[in-house]
Amino acid sequence: MRSGVFVIRRDGGASLKVTTAQIPVSPEISVNAAAVAEYERLGVDAVLFSSYGIPTHFQIGLQANAALNCVWIGAATPAQTAHKGPAGVIGPDGQWINRCSASSEPGLAIAVLDRDDPAYEIPLQKARPWRSKARQGDIYREKMADDPRSRNRASY
Repeated sequence: MRSGVFVIRRDGGASLKVTTAQIPVSPEISVNAAAVAEYERLGVDAVLFSSYGIPTHFQIGLQANAALNCVWIGAATPAQTAHKGPAGVIGPDGQWINRCSASSEPGLAIAVLDRDDPAYEIPLQKARPWRSKARQGDIYREKMADDPRSRNRASY
């Protein structure tokens, strides 16, 4: 099964650039964490994950990816599969902001994506820059031990 992903990224001021991509998703494999991490590295603000039903393990994976990468994730699914997990929007803290009903009635989950919202100060202003630096290896590089035992990674 293939899922469509829409990526939203700021270009300069308040304008948004929306691009689309296709990533392979299998019901047996959790949400593609590497893809979401790459979107974060590219500076996206939000990712829209669409799937035919969002089972509990996908919901947990989406929440984890939103929190680990400090991005908003929109989870879209048809109303007739809402009983498997309704559509909604997850904040960069990993919490659901808004969700549709789990009934088969059509609905919309609407959320404001505001990078300056005080509720997201830690994930967006502190955690995201720190994680970006950590992924580059810059944080602890000067504190690394430089001795023969530390350089030899094949023995104790």
